[in-house]
Amino acid sequence: MKEWTAVCAILLSFAVYGESPPEAPKFSVKDLEGEMVILDSLLSRGPVYVSFWAIWCKPCIRELDELAPIYEKYREKGLELLAISEDGPRSIHRVKPLVRGKRWKFRVLLDLEKELLRAFQVVSLPTSFLIDRDGKIVNTYQGFKPGMEKLIEEELTKLLADGEEEGGADSEVKDQER
Repeated sequence: MKEWTAVCAILLSFAVYGESPPEAPKFSVKDLEGEMVILDSLLSRGPVYVSFWAIWCKPCIRELDELAPIYEKYREKGLELLAISEDGPRSIHRVKPLVRGKRWKFRVLLDLEKELLRAFQVVSLPTSFLIDRDGKIVNTYQGFKPGMEKLIEEELTKLLADGEEEGGADSEVKDQER
C-alpha cells in the first residue's frame, strides 16, 4: 500500500507539473537569529524541505513536530528543513518562544511581508514543498495528517540516495568539509 501511495504521489506530481517539475522560487531571507538564508546555498548540499506554517495552525505544529526527528536523522547527509512562519504583527513575537520550547533544530524563517507565500503560491497552511538539489519542486503537500511523515521520509531518502549516486567521491569530500 505504501508503494502504491508513493507511486500515486509521483504520478500526480507529473500530471500537475507536466513532464518536469517546476523550479522553486529563489529566495534569501533572514531566520529567527537574523542570519541570511539563501536557498541556492542550501541546495548545493542536498534536498530542502520548505514548510509554510503559523503558530495558530495546529496541523502545522504537528507536521513540524513529526519532521523534527527526521531532520535530525538526515541533516548530516545534506537535508535542510526550513519552516517559514507566516505569523503577522500580532503573533510574530510568539514564534521564537514556541521554537525554543519545542527545541526544533531546523531553521525558522520569518516571512513578514508574505513575499515567499506569494512566490510559492501558497493558499492554505500548512503547505510544504520538497525541493531537490537541482532546485526543482518534486512534491507539494497541502495539510498534514499523522502518517504523512513516513511518506515524506521515504521521498527524502530517495533524494538523498540519488544525490550520493550523482556526487560519488565529491559528496564524500563535501561531507568531510562540514
